[in-house]
Amino acid sequence: MFAVAALAALACSGVAHAGCTVWATPIPVGDYDASVAEAVIMSADIEVRCDESGVNFNLAFGPSAVSGSVVDRRMRHGFRADTLRYNLYHDSHAMRLWGDSDATMSSGTAVHGLTLVQVFARIDPGQDVWVGEYSDEVVLTVLP
Repeated sequence: MFAVAALAALACSGVAHAGCTVWATPIPVGDYDASVAEAVIMSADIEVRCDESGVNFNLAFGPSAVSGSVVDRRMRHGFRADTLRYNLYHDSHAMRLWGDSDATMSSGTAVHGLTLVQVFARIDPGQDVWVGEYSDEVVLTVLP
């Protein structure tokens, strides 16, 4: 069974301190096939733009709007009750969950101009879900 998933987890922008702005775009997950034994892993860049160098920042992803959880994030089908498990990670191997606690945030130091921070989305294999579009929203917070 194929499911088309569009993760709107990164559709946000905001303003940090010291003349910084942040922008993230949705991760285009693409087609999901429950019969494939491997996870679907996609990535996107978060843009942090600062007027000066040396600004320290932390990026935190809050809970899924669908599940209300950081550990168990889910996308919901466009018009059915089906959900698709996924999560956000710091690395392509899905070893370090990206959340909103001190242990799961990302820290960085901005350079003058553009600093890119990569985020990875992983959809678990073997989920028997209805065909269609799935989405979720997750708040991205920039902390000093």
